[in-house]
Amino acid sequence: MSPKSTRLQMFSLSAIGTSMNLYCKLLKNYTKVYKKLLMFEQKAGGPVVCLTAYCSAEKLKDGEINAITMLLCGGTIIEVFIPSYLCTIMGMKLRSVGEACLDIPFWDIGKMIRPYIILMMQRSLRPLQLNAPGFEDVSVQTFSNKMASAYSFFNMLRQANI
Repeated sequence: MSPKSTRLQMFSLSAIGTSMNLYCKLLKNYTKVYKKLLMFEQKAGGPVVCLTAYCSAEKLKDGEINAITMLLCGGTIIEVFIPSYLCTIMGMKLRSVGEACLDIPFWDIGKMIRPYIILMMQRSLRPLQLNAPGFEDVSVQTFSNKMASAYSFFNMLRQANI
């Protein structure tokens, strides 16, 4: 193993470690601030979208345009989507750190560094901290499921002819 390749490996390991530490800190701080709010959004977002869409549709059926409920519906969708998207991106970035560790030829690295690479890979495989008992993970997939159920309830309300 040449000294040049060792320096390059140490530099890439240092960059991976720094980004891993930054993503973990970012996720920890984000969780402290927004966890309860995101869990509330997860439960309340679907029904709010369903009911505001139903009110807008009923007004449109009568020939009126109720811009306030349309804005509320669109705003709720956007407000629930953005944190879900950010959590998905943060999770992908955290997993990419573990994948970057796999790109390092760790069989050429000394025995002193190998355990640190393994620790970083294991840490990157942990699930995000934005979950709680009784709730699903905050992600784009969860957002999609909630909006699909809101659309189903919306169609059920429209067909009920209340």
